Amino acid sequence: MLERIRHQQFCNIYELATSFSVSEETIRRDVKQLAKMHLVRKVHGGVASIHDKVESPFQKRMAEQGEEKQQIAELCANLIQDGSTLMLDSGTTTSYVARSLTKLKNLTVITNSTDIAGVLLPSSGNHVYIPGGEVRQDDGAIFGQSAVEYVQHFNVNWAIISVGGIDNQLNLTDYYPLESDFSRAVIEQAQEVVVVADRSKFGRVGLAKICKMDEIDILITNPPIPKEIARKLHSMNVKLITDSSHIE
Repeated sequence: MLERIRHQQFCNIYELATSFSVSEETIRRDVKQLAKMHLVRKVHGGVASIHDKVESPFQKRMAEQGEEKQQIAELCANLIQDGSTLMLDSGTTTSYVARSLTKLKNLTVITNSTDIAGVLLPSSGNHVYIPGGEVRQDDGAIFGQSAVEYVQHFNVNWAIISVGGIDNQLNLTDYYPLESDFSRAVIEQAQEVVVVADRSKFGRVGLAKICKMDEIDILITNPPIPKEIARKLHSMNVKLITDSSHIE
């Protein structure tokens, strides 16, 4: 039943009862239990998945929260010096970061995003590396075991990653398991890990968990940030950056 709900995103009680040849009361009891486990959401007339199944196409996502992503990108680029070594995963916010990094020189960049590679390759003195693997049609991102193994050959100053969502326990999540696998590999190879995420990502839950928030060093996002979240970040020793003069 859980697999069907995740696949369809919404099912009504009658449909589930008919499919599994049980009573509607039995389905309601099972749904109640799944909801207590935070695996589904009870909604009017049925039950819904708590996971966003897929993201919108890449170009549409680039336009969403564009101003916020640009501000985050500028804040992130201000942390980086000429000659730095970086890893960036695929994502619209990291693509914005790449565009802000074009003002720097002599960067060494490892990325699974063909968009990011194309943006940074023409810039002054940069060296750009991309792994082999399966290319996703939506955004030209490269995934798979070979991509994960490739990044494990590098040690870099900075890892810059995007996320699909940040749940209420401040776990970093993504929509696709292959994305989370790649992001975890990137995190392990860097001296400093930066997450770039606009504030709309808070409260979203992607299907695949990347890591706990306390495994990263810096979170760059947009204000306002709830005081409770800021307090939790502080207790995790995660530096919060929300504007050029405000580092918590």
